[in-house]
Amino acid sequence: MRKVYVVLIHIGCNHSRRLCEDMETETIEVKEYLTALKVRDSICDKYDIPPESLEVEPMTDFMDRVNNQEFISDNYFMSYVYGEKGEG
Repeated sequence: MRKVYVVLIHIGCNHSRRLCEDMETETIEVKEYLTALKVRDSICDKYDIPPESLEVEPMTDFMDRVNNQEFISDNYFMSYVYGEKGEG
């Protein structure tokens, strides 16, 4: 089952805007259980991004944060990926 994840890269991360554009709509496969943490770790490994510069959360959780006015976008570039459970 595929799930949409919002990816937020801090503006202080090198090439954060380009990274967001590069990963947009990509499918990230993770082994075992599909979680935001596993998707984040896979993105960090693939794009060589320090984990502290990256936030990943399911689209539904992100929508709640935005609708509750808990998210301030000033410090981030945003993208999205599809998470999918791979073999293993």
